[in-house]
Amino acid sequence: MEVATTAAAVDTPSEAVAPATIADPGQDQEPSPAVVDAAASSAPPADEARATDAPAGVPPAPAFSPAHPGTVRATRRGRLAAAAAIVALVLLLAVQIVLADRERLAADAAWRPLVATACGVLGCEVPPWREPAAITLVSREVRPHPAQPDALRVRASFRNDARWAQAWPRLVLVLSDVNGRPVAARAFEPDEYLGAAPPALLEPGQAADIEFDIAEPSVATVAYAFDFRP
Repeated sequence: MEVATTAAAVDTPSEAVAPATIADPGQDQEPSPAVVDAAASSAPPADEARATDAPAGVPPAPAFSPAHPGTVRATRRGRLAAAAAIVALVLLLAVQIVLADRERLAADAAWRPLVATACGVLGCEVPPWREPAAITLVSREVRPHPAQPDALRVRASFRNDARWAQAWPRLVLVLSDVNGRPVAARAFEPDEYLGAAPPALLEPGQAADIEFDIAEPSVATVAYAFDFRP
């Protein structure tokens, strides 16, 4: 009697068991809303996650930080200052070269204006220009002295046609005989043919008239030549 009752209990369960469902591997499965809510609540916020990665006391840096305008201006000023310093050093070196070699450079027509400008600013002295070839002989004359026998009177006029004022030249006088052979020659300093100390310089376009006496050579002279030397 008890055995039959037990078998009946087994054959008729009190609750129905739902059959298990097996997911299809090829079909996308959406997570359950409860699972999504749980994952979202457990993950820290994005700002809090970045804050935890940064060292303590240092605010997190943005992904892209543009340079500060003040830094850009300071860098630009530094480059301009360096370029200005280089230019100044080059100019200083050029001025030192000009001053050290100004005598040679002042004798060159191409460099003389630069030397004169530099010395005008720095207060140095420019060597006088010397160009005897630019002195033009306007007139000349050699005659017997009117009052002294065995003497000759020399007269001449010349002009400075150079671009700049130049030092007074030496005058070279050559006397020749009837055969064209030189019988006497001498170079006269400015104070000798002027009869006094000359002015500082012979200015451009300035003309000078000179007159002085010389002893006549023993051989009769019929020709003469003038030349100018530095």
